[in-house]
Parts: sequence; structure tokens; C-alpha cells
Amino acid sequence: MKHESTSDGSSGLQGRGDKTLEQSRQQKWTRISIMTALIASKRIIMSVLLSWLLLGAAASVNAGPAADQSNDVMISLEERKIRAAGISTVPVEPERGETELSLPGTVAIPPSQLRVVAAPANGLVEAVLVATDENVTAGQPIARLRSPDLVEAQRQYLAAIADEALSADRLRRIRFLWESRVTPERELRVVETEAVNAKSRLDERAQILGLMENVGG
Repeated sequence: MKHESTSDGSSGLQGRGDKTLEQSRQQKWTRISIMTALIASKRIIMSVLLSWLLLGAAASVNAGPAADQSNDVMISLEERKIRAAGISTVPVEPERGETELSLPGTVAIPPSQLRVVAAPANGLVEAVLVATDENVTAGQPIARLRSPDLVEAQRQYLAAIADEALSADRLRRIRFLWESRVTPERELRVVETEAVNAKSRLDERAQILGLMENVGG
């Protein structure tokens, strides 16, 4: 009988311990539920405040000058709610001093506005006679060149002058001899052909030299 009484007392203590543990769990879950509800309520309040602000801004943007005067949307908030919503304002002030903004960039000239100037002879640019972006006119010299090809063209032109003069003089002599019946007609025809060729070479050298001198000058 004594043993049974001890067992009953232990069972009673264990029952009370289980009940206390269950109450502690319920209190803990109750505190968690309350905190969750508070956080959700705070988020709802902030969402409502932001919605009011956005509606007021949209109304002020969409309305015209007349509507701004007659349909203004005023939203008044307490200082505590403004701080809770994270809203901050600063007065508008004029900018002081000069602000310089430097940005990297590349200026590209349209292809239709590009003009390529090339010399027909190779050479060395001794001087550029115009500045960058300076307006020029047709026929205006823009550079001075030193060209060995130009010197060679001048030499060939002088040689062509001499050859043409010699051919013309020889043609006069052969024609005189042919008229005197001293030289056969075949030789006269050969000399005439040489004179024509010499005149053609002189004309060619004159054109080439004139082109080079016009560009180089």
C-alpha cells in the first residue's frame, strides 16, 4: 500500500510539469503571433502611406495648371509617421559656382563631307599652307611638296623639247634634199614619222609636268 501511494505522488508531479510546459509553449507562440501581427500592421501602414503619396504625385503630374489650383491633393502626415515611412525633404537651393562636366568622346566626320586630296607624284610635304578646319577655295594651294618625281618630269620635258627641235630640224633638211632629188622619198617618210613621234612625246611630257606643278604649287 505504501508503494502504491508513492507512485501516485510521482504521477501527480509529472502531470503538473507537463501542464506547465504546455502553458509555456502556448505563451511563447502567443508572443510570436503578437510580434508577427505588429510587423504586418506596420507594413500595411507604410504601404497605405506610400499609396497616398503616389496617388497625390500622379494627380499633380496629370493635372494642368488650372487643375493644380482647383484640384490640389493635400496629404497631411504627422512627424512620427513621416519618420516611420522614411520620408525626408530638403529645401531647393540655387546651384553655386560653375559645374564642369567632362565626358570622353570621338568626333566623327560624315563620309559625305570628307575630301581626299592626293598628289599624282610621291614627295615630301615641306609646308602646309592652311590650318585645320580652315575654309579653302577651288585652286587654292594647301601644301608645298618636294618631289624627286617632279624633278624627273621636268628633266624629261626638257629632253622632249630638245628631241622635238632636233626632229623638226632634221625633217627640214631631209625635205630640202628630197626636193633636190638627192634623198629618196623613203628616208623622208621615216624622218617625218620620227618628227611626229617627237612632237607627241613633247605634248605628253608637257601635260604630265603641268599636272604635277599645279598640284604641287
